[in-house]
Amino acid sequence: MRERLLNVAVVVMAGAALVTTGLVVRRQFARESHTVVTDGTLIEGWQRYLDDREPVGAHAAALTIIEYSDFQCPACRAYADTLDRVRELYPNDVAIAHRHFPIDRYPHSYEAAMTAECAREQGRYQQVRDLLFARQDSIGTIPWVAFATGAGVPDQTGFARCMKTKAHAARIESDRRDGRAIGMEMTPTSLINGVKVSGIISVAELAKRIEAAKEQRVN
Repeated sequence: MRERLLNVAVVVMAGAALVTTGLVVRRQFARESHTVVTDGTLIEGWQRYLDDREPVGAHAAALTIIEYSDFQCPACRAYADTLDRVRELYPNDVAIAHRHFPIDRYPHSYEAAMTAECAREQGRYQQVRDLLFARQDSIGTIPWVAFATGAGVPDQTGFARCMKTKAHAARIESDRRDGRAIGMEMTPTSLINGVKVSGIISVAELAKRIEAAKEQRVN
């Protein structure tokens, strides 16, 4: 009887620990997801940070956002949701270019970036990006091929070869160099029509910037 009671007590304590951990994680996520936003100066010649990777969104958009992020960064996950929402609201006015800035404190962020780029080879970048952020807690605990499969990457053999050879290491490192060149201090960081913004910017604020860019284009 005593042993049974002890077992019950252990289960209850474990459950309480899980609840407490969940609360701590949610609070930590809330803190990181409401990072203070700071506006920098206009980065001269910011268009050079665009490359052959086609931005997601409208061609000749009024507002172009170059976003540097890390797939394991909770604030980046929240900002990804913000950017997706803005793209839904302004499909003809905004273009978003995603760039990689894996940082050392997250142990699997480099491989996650490689996963996204290897998926890009097969036209599934956006789908893998969305899945990596949606299942951020699974990064490092399940095989990378599972993300590729879940995102519909058709050639698993090609994907595995791309991952093994680190085929896009130069591209990821180039993104990191560019991030350092613009003076990045945190993830996410964006260039919004060339203006550096560190941290998360709200949907409402981005909407204001889009409307201002549209008005400026008309005038």
